[in-house]
Amino acid sequence: MGELINIKGAYKNKDAVSNVIKYVTRTRENETRHNELISYGGAGVSNYTEPMQMIHMFDTIQKLHGINYRKGRRMFHEVFSITDNEFKRLGCCMDAVNQMAVEMCMEYYNGGFQVVYGIHWEETKKLHIHFAVNAVNYITGRKFDTSVTGNLYRKQRFNEIMKEYYNRTAIYFYGNV
Repeated sequence: MGELINIKGAYKNKDAVSNVIKYVTRTRENETRHNELISYGGAGVSNYTEPMQMIHMFDTIQKLHGINYRKGRRMFHEVFSITDNEFKRLGCCMDAVNQMAVEMCMEYYNGGFQVVYGIHWEETKKLHIHFAVNAVNYITGRKFDTSVTGNLYRKQRFNEIMKEYYNRTAIYFYGNV
């Protein structure tokens, strides 16, 4: 079962959006870990594929809802870890992992939050998906829910999505089983 981890951090400074999105997409200045990036994308960022455009879209929503006056958190950063065995159950198919990441993004987006994902593989942390989530709901202006209940719900949904892909991948590789 995949683990959903909330990365702790204040993310209150004006560069938080830029820093987290560039980290997730491995596009930081003088990036030394670009080889860990498998792919990235997002939801609620108007089909932009360039991180600078994604950052601009997040900032626009935050300004629209007065984050400069309200202060507080600008970003949330979550990571969904996938074990080697789970990756094998997915047929070691990066296409399936990317499609899963897109569906997981829609969980945030359907709740009213822009999100950028990045799929990474590291020797020690193995395969995992980072989610940079705008702290401000693009519809209501309310903050993102990081309560225990909200976190458990996302973890459960992400694991359900992964199980759906186990089945899809098994059908693709082995036919109707």
